Amino acid sequence: MSAELLSKIQSTGTQAIEGSTRPRTRLWGNGVDAVPYRQAQGRPLPLFKSDDSPQNKPKEVWDTKACVFHLADDADLLQYNTVMQMIGRGRAMHSFERVEWDSEAKNFVVFLRWVELFMEMPT
Repeated sequence: MSAELLSKIQSTGTQAIEGSTRPRTRLWGNGVDAVPYRQAQGRPLPLFKSDDSPQNKPKEVWDTKACVFHLADDADLLQYNTVMQMIGRGRAMHSFERVEWDSEAKNFVVFLRWVELFMEMPT
């Protein structure tokens, strides 16, 4: 990967998947309106009613993700394909992508930034 690309990645302020500091959460069933619902582990699953006030209803939360995928690596390729499928199905939104040829590995290296949609109870 070029030094220029690495510098751009470091200056974006986004956080790599592996370095996430978000508290551990659980995803529940089909979610809310087909969007995954999550909450901190150990908290009871709330019951939502149609007449609940807005502060008692889950809100959309968009998490920014960024990762460098070495497509010669099977695990990276699988994770890249998973993210791209989420984007294609409307569960995530593409933000930025940079593709470079790695002449040593004879394969592509991709920097990808995206956002994932979840529903959460407001804090």
